[in-house]
Amino acid sequence: MKANLVTDKKEHLEDMLLAVEEPILDIDNILDSLSGDEAAVRFLLELFIHDHSGDGEKFRQLMNNDDRERAQRLVHSLRGVSGNLGAMVLYSVSSDIEHLMKQDIEVPKALIAKLSNELKRTVDFAQQVLNLEKMR
Repeated sequence: MKANLVTDKKEHLEDMLLAVEEPILDIDNILDSLSGDEAAVRFLLELFIHDHSGDGEKFRQLMNNDDRERAQRLVHSLRGVSGNLGAMVLYSVSSDIEHLMKQDIEVPKALIAKLSNELKRTVDFAQQVLNLEKMR
């Protein structure tokens, strides 16, 4: 029975590492939820970039320092903001990490790297959106 649990966990971890290609940010949905208010969307994207662009490195450092409590709070916050922005790949990776941490399962280095990579992609895309004259 124990071998099956180990195999199941390993397969689940491997599944987490596979990304489904989705939009980086769902700008149309954000605009719709804010009644087309581009200024509000710009504010949210600027706030996201300011508050979260360094979270990948912060998370890695917290994990290296075995500060799991603060690391879990950080990834929980990142999960929430990414869900609100429609950054579903980042949301998925953050959720997967948070789930592992709640189960007291070691987070694979590859998944930590994926968090950093997806966060960078999302921040870069948000900056590109901010550089647009019009969002639609």
